Amino acid sequence: MSSYERGLALEELVAKIFRAKGYNVKHNVKLIGRSGVEHQIDVYAEYKAPLHTSRIIVECKSYDKPIDKDIVMKLIHEVEDLGVDRGILVTTSYFTPDAVSTASGYNIDLWDGAKLRELSKEIGEEIV
Repeated sequence: MSSYERGLALEELVAKIFRAKGYNVKHNVKLIGRSGVEHQIDVYAEYKAPLHTSRIIVECKSYDKPIDKDIVMKLIHEVEDLGVDRGILVTTSYFTPDAVSTASGYNIDLWDGAKLRELSKEIGEEIV
């Protein structure tokens, strides 16, 4: 399986997880931020509550190496520019300590390989 195919499979798995939890999901969507810049989003999820719609963007990284702070900083910028409620960075590997520190204090969640396996099992999917 090529790295592109692994990445696509990860994006599709994450989309399935959100759908299973009741979210309306769009895969591989382009959104325009307040800056006028277009952002390519791997997974866009909306959850309509009675008084609010929660909007989440998800960046997926099917990497063997750890995710560093630069990728987290890019997601922080996208969340702010798009005005969404939360950003989630998903990886099949893990995050460096700097990446974890950078995400804290922002509306950013980090899902490492262990968290991804746990959520996949909840919906009856296996990570290949």
